[in-house]
Amino acid sequence: MINLREWIELLNALEQLKKREGELVSAVSRNLFISVLIDGSSITPNENLVRRGREGGKEVARTLSDSVRNYIRQHIPNISPIFHITVRIFASATELSRVLGRNDDVGNRETVNAFIQGFASSHLLFDFIHIEDEEQGAGKLRETFDLHIYDCHCKHVIVGFSANSHFHTTFTGLYNDDAEISSRTTILTSSPNDFESSDLKGKFRTTTFKWLFRTRSNNNKNGSGGGVSITRSQRPPELSSIYSPNSILTLMDSPNSPISSPTNSSARDTPASPGIPKQFFTASPIVLNWRGQRLDPPIDVSESAIAALKSRNPKLCNAFYLRGRCSVKGCPRDHAYCPSTEEIDALRSLARHSPCRYSDQCNEEWCQFGHNCPWNCVRENCKFREVHGIDTRTVEPLLAIEG
Repeated sequence: MINLREWIELLNALEQLKKREGELVSAVSRNLFISVLIDGSSITPNENLVRRGREGGKEVARTLSDSVRNYIRQHIPNISPIFHITVRIFASATELSRVLGRNDDVGNRETVNAFIQGFASSHLLFDFIHIEDEEQGAGKLRETFDLHIYDCHCKHVIVGFSANSHFHTTFTGLYNDDAEISSRTTILTSSPNDFESSDLKGKFRTTTFKWLFRTRSNNNKNGSGGGVSITRSQRPPELSSIYSPNSILTLMDSPNSPISSPTNSSARDTPASPGIPKQFFTASPIVLNWRGQRLDPPIDVSESAIAALKSRNPKLCNAFYLRGRCSVKGCPRDHAYCPSTEEIDALRSLARHSPCRYSDQCNEEWCQFGHNCPWNCVRENCKFREVHGIDTRTVEPLLAIEG
């Protein structure tokens, strides 16, 4: 049986334990942080922001900070609203300079250095970590991830990389089946569909800050054409032949078969036959706003021209007249008619009523679909509701980058 003295000693010990517990909780909650780790070898900042140098770096830091804070508050429960954000981008400044052009020239490097300085100077906990190659970057990223994910002060880790990166292989092998880590980790991607065929699909949260980052193209890592540039699709396969208005264009059955013209020149370089408008051979310019979202330039076309196209039977084939080829076997649409310039504009305007599956992140100059709401509406059931309210102020149009 416990006497009074022993009972008092137990109560005092319990009180000390509670006090110690409160001190520990206070110490842990005093420096809570969210860690953002980005593999800059596979996803890179939007090139238009990099072009702005120091101011672009500040804009990336400011927008990234706001985006992370909003994401945590909306999607990660039971986290104190007061926390720090640390960001580390592991990348090569030399490789990043190729975002701005085909060659790693002095002007590009100076712009990138200014961008990095602007990014790092905006927040004391934001750092750009220089790496020599992708393998070194994956190693540094892995060690930093391990350090932060088990830190009691770190409440969540947002790690950015692409599904075809060196780090993806490392991450999958180490953490794919770890439920504790997956509950405290979000994968940052540059495209919502990037991890569709990855082993990580469904096991980790994913998010996309699509106006900030793009997936790096791996096509030209060792070539002269800069491996970090936004991937632009090449011109469509060449037309099998260009005929007069009363002729029929012979189409290949396979959508991937190269189709050559009689003169073995591209559709873009082939002189138009009489009656075929110049627009037939011209890709759409890619116009972006300051956030890197694609904008559809206005098309000046009459309502009567649009109405006439809608009433045509058979209707004109959008792919054939706007992209230069049709890969649909037995396509029921018209491929023989030679439209006027106004009819091409009307066809392009109507094609934009169907949303592009890549939305405002599409980077294909030959894309015929819409990237913004053509009606500028606010309807909840609109096919373009995800891009309602987009900033329509443009920056300089991008030129297509040949591979």
